[in-house]
Amino acid sequence: KFIYDNILDSKINKTFDMIISNPPYIPYNEIKDLPNEVKNFDPKNALTDFDDGFKFYNMFAKIGQKYLSKKGKMLFEIGDTLNINILKKIFNCYQDFQIYKDFNNINRFIKIIK
Repeated sequence: KFIYDNILDSKINKTFDMIISNPPYIPYNEIKDLPNEVKNFDPKNALTDFDDGFKFYNMFAKIGQKYLSKKGKMLFEIGDTLNINILKKIFNCYQDFQIYKDFNNINRFIKIIK
């Protein structure tokens, strides 16, 4: 069963085997460097957290402790400019942290296991 929810306004109070998100992860200071077809047409709040790009990962690290079932997993898209060591630190209370590359051999997804 899939549930679509807004993490910023969630009313859900149950556990899940998997949480998946493509959060806004582009650091605000990098928006100006994006291709025009992205920065001029996509809503800014779909691209950035208006900070360093880690806001939503920090939120999910906390939420996962409460809402993931035992051995539950979280999958997130990440940007290639995000510091992997910071992401590992954010999710350091989880059992496992794995990085997956895209077809261009760029870090693109992380999987976290509770």
